[in-house]
Amino acid sequence: MINSSSLPTPLENHYILLRHGRSKANVAGVVVSTLENGCPPASPAESSSGPHGENNGWGLTSVGEEQVKRAAQDVLEYLLTAHNLNPSRTARVSEVRDMPGDPEGIVKSQKPIRLAIYTSPFLRTLETAAIVHDHISNYLGGSEDDLGFPSAPRRIILYPSVITVQGLRERNFGIYELKPDHESYNKVWKLDGEVDSKSNGHDNDEILDKYREIGVETCEQVQSRMCGVIKEIELDLGHRMRIEDVQEAENVAILVSHGDSLQILQTAFEDVKPTAHRKLNHLGTAEWRIF
Repeated sequence: MINSSSLPTPLENHYILLRHGRSKANVAGVVVSTLENGCPPASPAESSSGPHGENNGWGLTSVGEEQVKRAAQDVLEYLLTAHNLNPSRTARVSEVRDMPGDPEGIVKSQKPIRLAIYTSPFLRTLETAAIVHDHISNYLGGSEDDLGFPSAPRRIILYPSVITVQGLRERNFGIYELKPDHESYNKVWKLDGEVDSKSNGHDNDEILDKYREIGVETCEQVQSRMCGVIKEIELDLGHRMRIEDVQEAENVAILVSHGDSLQILQTAFEDVKPTAHRKLNHLGTAEWRIF
């Protein structure tokens, strides 16, 4: 289900929500939620970093890079072989779990896919998006046998560069910036849960005051900007990738973002209150879902 008050209906595109791979901030156990700390340095002079990547954007670890490579492979195989790009939640979970599908299930004749990758400006998401883009681009520029397919199941047309979107940034955790992550997240999520149990999911002055005191974005604020990105892509993707020889195609946008931002965006797709985001299945590092 789609929350019609937050997202346009029906949606013209399919959306893959992909969380960044394991980052240096994850390893250090600290919250990195502001553009100032999470984005790559503007100049080499600002790029000196500490042992975990502080002052250098807190990018991916080597483990995170490998996670993303595996996720990129899974996404590519899914797009090439899935019978239905817009399955029910049950079918989606089953189909993703079973990838790659059995050879008999490969669809040899389907609409081509116009694919674009959009990312948060944080270093860990920029690096994640670049790995995914490079992996898919390398496959498209190489042999169709690289993935073991007997023939190309479906044509994919990839936008030539990753598109950075400010609205996909991390949820701002205010006073908890650079503080221990588990303790800080749990405090904010506890507040989210309290608000969820006492409200209809929409911000009021009392709710806003609670979040203002600690400088944290409310769930509704995060959902609003994330859904704003979807609305922009709905208008942008078809025009951005208009191709003369492709009359009919499926449009797919991969959104590379962060745990809370994607979790809260899911509430719009699942038609639940944004404050109920912790009740949904959590996205681990380099995990993805399609809507």
